[in-house]
Amino acid sequence: TRYWRDWSSDVCSSDLNCWGQIEPKLTTETTYIDVAVGNSSACAIESDGSVWCWGANASGQLGNGTTRSADVVTKVEGLGTSVATHVAAGFRHFCVTTVDGFVFCWGDNSKGQLGNSGLDSKSPVPVSGIGTATSITSGDYHSCAVVDSDKVMCWGDNTKKQILTTASAKEAPVALPYAKVSKVSAGGYNTCVLTTEKKVSCIGDNTELQAPASILGDYVDVSVGYRSVCLIKDSSKQASCLGS
Repeated sequence: TRYWRDWSSDVCSSDLNCWGQIEPKLTTETTYIDVAVGNSSACAIESDGSVWCWGANASGQLGNGTTRSADVVTKVEGLGTSVATHVAAGFRHFCVTTVDGFVFCWGDNSKGQLGNSGLDSKSPVPVSGIGTATSITSGDYHSCAVVDSDKVMCWGDNTKKQILTTASAKEAPVALPYAKVSKVSAGGYNTCVLTTEKKVSCIGDNTELQAPASILGDYVDVSVGYRSVCLIKDSSKQASCLGS
């Protein structure tokens, strides 16, 4: 797996061994390439590009057309022939990128985190007008993608200005004012951007000093949690963190 995320008390590791409150019934014959854990639900991408989810489903976050919870992996319906490459978990929504550069999201849409102004969706809906996506990340109620190789688009909750500092509380997909972006990481009510020049800037909730406009130093990776941010320095290859 390219990464794993720990929300609440649920964890999944690289070979999709799972433990915690939402441990699914798995078969040893299946192989996975990515996994993301939300609030009492999780989704993983099989090696063939299909997406499977399990756990709580009150907002349709399992993507199987129902709101019934599941303790076994259930296939996300509605992606058609799309081949998923990355999956990201919000609080009660999930998003994936595909081989063709599209983004689909499903689940809770109370704050526009599915990329549209509609209701919650029990099956994937496309996020339109964002360009060709290469990666995806989600905070509690917002999501962001690196698009067209080096730009970043975000959508959803903006109450803490985690998307734009001069915008409304809920945002349709909008470009952030950063160039040469290599990675974007969203978590909680924050967003951090890493550029190809190894600079990191963060926006959003700053109650724990976790969102400085810029972080001095040269970095090769960044990851945002609920109220904390961790980075890997280029020179030492060691982690440094800030926030709660």
